[in-house]
Amino acid sequence: MIMNDIGIIYAAGGSGSRYRGNKLFVELEGEPLFLRSIRNFMDLCPPENAVLVVPGTLLAEYRRIVREHLAEYPLQVVFGGMERSDSVRNGLNALPDGIEYVAVHDAARPMADAALFLKCLEAARGCGGAIPGKPVSDTLKKVDEHNLITGTVDRSELWRVETPQIFRWALLADAYRRIPGGFTDDAAVMAAAGHPVRMVYNPALNLKITYPEDLEVIQHLAARRKALVGE
Repeated sequence: MIMNDIGIIYAAGGSGSRYRGNKLFVELEGEPLFLRSIRNFMDLCPPENAVLVVPGTLLAEYRRIVREHLAEYPLQVVFGGMERSDSVRNGLNALPDGIEYVAVHDAARPMADAALFLKCLEAARGCGGAIPGKPVSDTLKKVDEHNLITGTVDRSELWRVETPQIFRWALLADAYRRIPGGFTDDAAVMAAAGHPVRMVYNPALNLKITYPEDLEVIQHLAARRKALVGE
């Protein structure tokens, strides 16, 4: 179900310092992990409306991998910036005219599927922006500089944020024109610009690969699924 009014920016500009290496090049089922994040949405967005934003030092390597593994889906690969907001701006500038809604997705989230994308898109069509996530279930503590507990945080209004985050293109472009950098996700930029964004509950696992143990969980689940399909 290709939608020609949809654009996707895959954010792959992080340093991977917490992973101790480039986590996106680690193999998942025989190919670099970031390709899975792209494949999950390939049937929704034409390649000319998709942009992979990567570190400038790795631009040639990412382009090589895309040519070799995604010849059927020649999306653009462009360099990012110093901050996530700079990378998303570059991605927005690389998108063609005529796009009504744009999704920003972490290339390190290979488990987000088309059903989640469509659920967020439906919500975004209603209010201008929507992001997936889950209510915080853990107890949260505040601590001082010595790690001594100073209080308990009310979690009743707190959610853990995921991607894909989907917005009306004109609203996100307006937000990035008016608001400086320093935000860790695009919903925060939208909120700072005064544009509403709706939270969409996602019951499914949607891990972002940040630490080596996260990849181990993903690999285990992929192997388990493959075994079940084989049965």
